[in-house]
Amino acid sequence: MKKSKLIIITSLLLAMSIYLPAQTAVKSWGQLHVDGSKIVNEHNKEIQLQGMSLFWSQWEGKPFYEYNTLKWLRDDWCVNVVRAAMGIEDSAGYNMDPQGNDETIRTAIQAAIDLDIYIMVDWHSHYAQNDRASAINFFSKIAEDFGDHPNILYEIYNEPRDIGWNDLKGYHEDVIAAIRQHDPNNIIICGTPEYSSRPDHAAWNPINQPNIAYSLHYYAASHRGEYRNRAESAMNNGLCVFVTEYGTTEFNGNGGLDAGSSNEWWNWMEHHKIGHCNWSISNKNEASSALTPGAPAGGFWTDDHLTASGKLVRNYLRSKCPTYDPPIPVTTYVPGKLEAENYSAQEGIQNEVTTDVGGGHNVGYLDANDWLEYLVNASGTGEYEFTYRLASKDGGGSFNLLIDNTLEHTITVPQTGDWQSWEDLVETVDLTAGDHVFRIEVIEGGWNFNYVNITGDNIPDCNGDINGTASIDDCDVCSGGNTGTPPNACNGGCFSGIGPIGIRDDFTLAEEPSRGDGAGIYWWGEATLGGDGAPNFQALVERNPESEKLEVTISQGEGEYQPFGFSFGGSPQNTIDISQDATFEIEFSNPSDQDLIIALAIQDVDGRVLNTNSKADGEPFSDAWRYPFSTKIHAGATIVYSGDFAGGFNADYNQGAFDPTFDYTQVATVMLTVTNQENSGAPNYTPIGFSQVLVEINELRFGDCSTATNDNAKDCNGVYNGEAFIDDCNKCAGGNTGMVPNSSCVVASNESLSKPTINVYPNPTSGIIHLNGISDWTLFNSMGFEVSRGTNELIDLSNFPSGVYLIKSKNSSIRVIRK
Repeated sequence: MKKSKLIIITSLLLAMSIYLPAQTAVKSWGQLHVDGSKIVNEHNKEIQLQGMSLFWSQWEGKPFYEYNTLKWLRDDWCVNVVRAAMGIEDSAGYNMDPQGNDETIRTAIQAAIDLDIYIMVDWHSHYAQNDRASAINFFSKIAEDFGDHPNILYEIYNEPRDIGWNDLKGYHEDVIAAIRQHDPNNIIICGTPEYSSRPDHAAWNPINQPNIAYSLHYYAASHRGEYRNRAESAMNNGLCVFVTEYGTTEFNGNGGLDAGSSNEWWNWMEHHKIGHCNWSISNKNEASSALTPGAPAGGFWTDDHLTASGKLVRNYLRSKCPTYDPPIPVTTYVPGKLEAENYSAQEGIQNEVTTDVGGGHNVGYLDANDWLEYLVNASGTGEYEFTYRLASKDGGGSFNLLIDNTLEHTITVPQTGDWQSWEDLVETVDLTAGDHVFRIEVIEGGWNFNYVNITGDNIPDCNGDINGTASIDDCDVCSGGNTGTPPNACNGGCFSGIGPIGIRDDFTLAEEPSRGDGAGIYWWGEATLGGDGAPNFQALVERNPESEKLEVTISQGEGEYQPFGFSFGGSPQNTIDISQDATFEIEFSNPSDQDLIIALAIQDVDGRVLNTNSKADGEPFSDAWRYPFSTKIHAGATIVYSGDFAGGFNADYNQGAFDPTFDYTQVATVMLTVTNQENSGAPNYTPIGFSQVLVEINELRFGDCSTATNDNAKDCNGVYNGEAFIDDCNKCAGGNTGMVPNSSCVVASNESLSKPTINVYPNPTSGIIHLNGISDWTLFNSMGFEVSRGTNELIDLSNFPSGVYLIKSKNSSIRVIRK
């Protein structure tokens, strides 16, 4: 762990405010990946990286490749990514001094890992194709040494010159292959032709691999709408674009600063959630430098240290300071199955798809000193049998199991013959009832871990079986074992797109709807359907935060209709399990001045479409088999559209034949069409032209909703189907909280941006927790239930049972283990 000097700051703090992150980027977002044209976190939520590029590693930028500079950029500039620019061909670059430049880059990488931010490793070359062996060698070693950290992004070619995309693609594929030998997960960013200004060229022949993005570089005083159009063309064709370098000046790094164009670019990147890094953290005497000549490394820069560009960029980054949610720990209830990937914290491991029976994921790429932690709740006291599911190609690996920081046993992993050839290994452990923290510490790597079945000695699992393996899953359902319910299927639950506090994560709504494979609600449309050369259909789905409705605005001219809709997001595609006897209920409002026809189709991951028995306002609706659900909504009316899936069937639109193979467990997409003409029974028909028609979706529910009053979700008080909610003062109020909702909150008008944090040492703890500058806190147990709250600056855990707790304040949170 890095240690930093204690610095006494007096007048300096009067001139600046430091943002201290309550939760850092990598701990919150975890393993990033590309989903269509977007970058999403490990929970498949769309995110945006914002940061600064360091200058060439061999020149004025070199002193800034160090821990304190990156820490200041994180804490004061609100960056969550830095770009480390390895100079190659120019004087003193990698070609002349490979060891020195390599050490500089590695120093920055380690600092970013210690600071829990992301780092982009940039091969800062203009002619990399002429010496691809050096790039392959460098990135192969970086991937081998750091690829098990989710912090890393690879930018494998800065600004290609004098090379077309097809030749450039061959270079990229060679370097990608070298990286993927060691790092199968982290994002790789590929340079594009003409100084990385043509991601649209890559769309002609994209790289057919996962987790690939394409670079766009711009300088605001020289480049404007034409460059943005190129990027939008690439994104509309499914490519992910990352602005790995931009400047506020002219393209040569000098000339006048263009604040107006810079703001246009920032607004555009914010709209599309495109990651970006500004050029550059350097004290070189040029306009694009963020620092003035002579400005020191290590941060703590005053206004006198910042150039006009540095001030402009810093102010923008601070105005968009990201907020990070604390990771939600998963508690495994035993007797039951502890899945390897359900860790609450880890260091050095990676997930991968397993071919073991039951599918899912295993963890691998384990090396000495890597570790995983799990939150576990034992239903009773007694002797438990642990059956580990392990695989090793060569054997010889080993690990320790610690329970509540006490060593329980050491396991030597047998040679099983291959990485996906699995064998069981059994140990026994005495457990007391209640919460525990399991920690697996790798002694020697070279093995994979899929799960451990934990059965109790005469202790019933949630299904009532002695020595059983059923357990409570993420949906609060007893699943696994012999229950007939697969884990996490939420079978029989009620999935709703709109809940008491807005759009639920089941139906994540992107802040800015977009076409493609991204998670959340998105449009299909804006297609040219007539001969006038202009789009004559557009359906835009937006969330109205005041009414908590989904509002669908349709502009449509004459021509065939186009569907629009939403998916359940993710890569691979997330799904819901509606079960064959489930129900559905959708409430539409039509505030327009004309009658509308709504048709609804539900698809599984293979594109099969489900028909059903449906009713509108209680009256059965019988329709041609080509249209699964359809109903009329009169002008100004609201209609409840409901049905069930018993007797439903799949219609093959292309063949005109019935196919009863719809996969109820893999519902992936909902599509809507809106017209103002009666359905003729044919799949393509010509509606009457209309424009700016608004349809509101008030409620959207699938599954067994007969008893679910709150969509089978916990309210803020941790109660299923409860009625508590967050009030205007950011308090959990109503329901059984004993707190009266408050809409009149006193907020300090001069509140500092400096945010106090919670630090607990030691952790685990057994006594009094002192809070630093925090006087309003809430304590939750591992089940998510509130167990205490206070307004003093200490928390007394001495009378609480052992287990895991979460302390939350307005600006901070921390997980605490009570010994």
